Amino acid sequence: MSAYGAQVFLKGTAFDVINAFAPSYVMDIITVASGSKTYDIPPGTAIQAQPYTLTFFEGGNLPSITISGRTVSWSGNAGNNGYIIIVWSS
Repeated sequence: MSAYGAQVFLKGTAFDVINAFAPSYVMDIITVASGSKTYDIPPGTAIQAQPYTLTFFEGGNLPSITISGRTVSWSGNAGNNGYIIIVWSS
């Protein structure tokens, strides 16, 4: 971003907050039990997926997630297991 003139520093430091983070792009939020999906992702990025709990108590088993190229496959995300799967590229 500093190439465009945008910079933000922590007060009293030379830490450039904007350029400290790698860009990430949320591609999907999965709530269905199982399936697979292929995504168009920005050039130079890789797709990633992770289950996140919807409750304070992580009930049930973690869903199974596999990634092959631009395709994410998952299973076991059914019922009241309390998870969603977030897919992103970075």
